[in-house]
Amino acid sequence: MKDTVYKWLGRFGLFWFARLFFKNQLLILCYHGISIQDEYKWWPGVFMTESRFRQRLHLLRSRGYNVLGLSEALDRLDNGTLPPKSVVITADDGYLNSPQTLAKACADFDFPLTIYVTTYHSAKQTPIFNVMVQYLLWKTDKTELNGDFSKLGLADTQHLDLTGQEERRALAQEIIAYGRECGDENQRQEILKELCTLTELDYQAMNSAGMFRIMDAETIKAVARQGVDIQLHTHRHSFPADKALACREIEENRQYLEPLMGKRLAHFCYPSGLWEEAQLPWLKELGIESATTCQLGFVSPDSNRLCLNRYLDKDDISESEFLAEISGFLRFARRLRKRTRFLWR
Repeated sequence: MKDTVYKWLGRFGLFWFARLFFKNQLLILCYHGISIQDEYKWWPGVFMTESRFRQRLHLLRSRGYNVLGLSEALDRLDNGTLPPKSVVITADDGYLNSPQTLAKACADFDFPLTIYVTTYHSAKQTPIFNVMVQYLLWKTDKTELNGDFSKLGLADTQHLDLTGQEERRALAQEIIAYGRECGDENQRQEILKELCTLTELDYQAMNSAGMFRIMDAETIKAVARQGVDIQLHTHRHSFPADKALACREIEENRQYLEPLMGKRLAHFCYPSGLWEEAQLPWLKELGIESATTCQLGFVSPDSNRLCLNRYLDKDDISESEFLAEISGFLRFARRLRKRTRFLWR
């Protein structure tokens, strides 16, 4: 029903009309990884099919959007030369198949792409522990497990209930917490292997396919040679509230990426889009020129460059809803609804 409404609104020209209100503002799109198997079904907010991503690029091209590189777009926003319907495409994390999927698709459309790369798992070349734990417990068709779970940090448990997704999510958090306490990546990978054995899933096959893995150093250099703009995303995908720890995350991220790029990196993306006002001065001290969030909205000339809005696109968002969002129609509708509620109080 909702999708049908969006289609008719688009046909009546309301999306075109809404874009007039935001013609001098920038839209930054946020993506993550392209699905290798069925990850898009599990987490459509992070994983997307390649065909869906290419459909988005086609929409941008066919609807006359101007896709700019991040630095150019921010410069033109500052000097008042931003063209109408301007868009920046960004991707977080730097998944292993990015050169063959995200980068290749953008190159085919001649669109610039920025990838914010997190580097701990780039150096380790292991699947991301907490992500894979959650995926395994989502994917297994087991409804219960019985036996010795001491290798998962559950020594006092002989039975695990997997009948519902809530039970699976709770179990995942227990295993992730235990893995973090281990403090050793090899141990965490052994936990994953044990969990795969218990759930009858193939760790080696998923690892070989590149699932939940980040580009290694050579792949990062190769994707940069394709024209992709590589930028900062912390080392451990964490930006703590403690200044020393937060600054260490960016410095370690820089120490890994900058020698590969041969230049200073000054654009940053908050892990999971989470940030606090108190962290902004730290970024200034580190020479960060822009930082993106996952806060929905457009970027205007007076937007704070250290907390830029982005639109997180998802695999389960329809074409019509995507067009409604990037045109500004839904932002306009939300503003109108908020004002209407205020008037009725």
